[in-house]
Amino acid sequence: MKTQGFPSAQPKETRQGEKSLDQQIVRLCDLVEMLRSNYLKGDSFKIKGAQLAGKWNCDLRTVQRLVKFAKDKLKLPIESSRETDNAGYYLTSSISSLGLIPFTNEDYRSLLFAVEAVRGLSMEHHVEGITRIHQKLRTMLQQETAVYAISHEHPFLFKIDGQSKADPALLHKLETAVCTNQKIEFLYQGYQDKAMLKRYAEPYRLLHHSGDWYVLAWDITKQAYRNFKPVRMQQVSVQEKFTPRDDFDEKMQMAKAFGIRTGETKETTVVIEFSDWAAKIVSERKWHGSEVIQDLGNGRIRYTVTLTSLFELERWVLSFGICAKVLEPRDFALQIKGILSQMADNYVDQI
Repeated sequence: MKTQGFPSAQPKETRQGEKSLDQQIVRLCDLVEMLRSNYLKGDSFKIKGAQLAGKWNCDLRTVQRLVKFAKDKLKLPIESSRETDNAGYYLTSSISSLGLIPFTNEDYRSLLFAVEAVRGLSMEHHVEGITRIHQKLRTMLQQETAVYAISHEHPFLFKIDGQSKADPALLHKLETAVCTNQKIEFLYQGYQDKAMLKRYAEPYRLLHHSGDWYVLAWDITKQAYRNFKPVRMQQVSVQEKFTPRDDFDEKMQMAKAFGIRTGETKETTVVIEFSDWAAKIVSERKWHGSEVIQDLGNGRIRYTVTLTSLFELERWVLSFGICAKVLEPRDFALQIKGILSQMADNYVDQI
């Protein structure tokens, strides 16, 4: 099927084709900016085709094809004059900007990445929005420029473990409160609470971590920063506006957390020895900004990290079974030992 597109651009997935597309986009942007500049300055002089051909190092027919594309396909108000003393191209009316986003094949791949990454995050309004943008740009590329051809519709695949059960409508409400600096009031039951308690907070960020959503907020009652899980929040209402605190820094809030929990203990340095398959897995990924990994040889490593909460680290260590051993601090090592003993007791009747 033959499609119309940028002059000289071929529908091939090659570096040469991509370079050709980018060149045409640059020339088109250049043309429009020159025309706009003349129009806004009230300059009566026209831009000559020969002038553009010399600037772009191309022939006059290439210039004419590009101008025709801008006029016919992009509907830009470009006209040409054949006056002897002032021939050339000009705008008949003002345009605020180029009616085309400079969009390349690499940009399209990045958009595909975003489309797939946002799926499964329980943010339906954003999924719908980014999907609409994707479809519009895909149509533009295929029907107008005919330059993007990729062997796979979606080269990326994301698997989100333990997808959040948070209500998308509630997430939207919380997002609005974050964006408009409005306080929220709600009922909440933490994992250690016996009953639902009324909470009043200033929300600063919506945080996605390990397949779940959290609201990073200033707890007005506790006078401290806290992370609230939307799935545990009930009767949420958006209240009056607040002035953001000067001491809020999301990077600092997360810096001493192994996951998202912080401030439950003083700053503690933990040393863990990993062996066998666990040593390989731990070495292949950066788990925390403060981590230091020492190769001990014979398939063993020593992992050191400094945190202000060991809650999430505890679960992480246990997930590696017999291939992980806490060396320091002693209290944390005994804590892990106690949990393992209790776990063994769960299976006494299986022996």
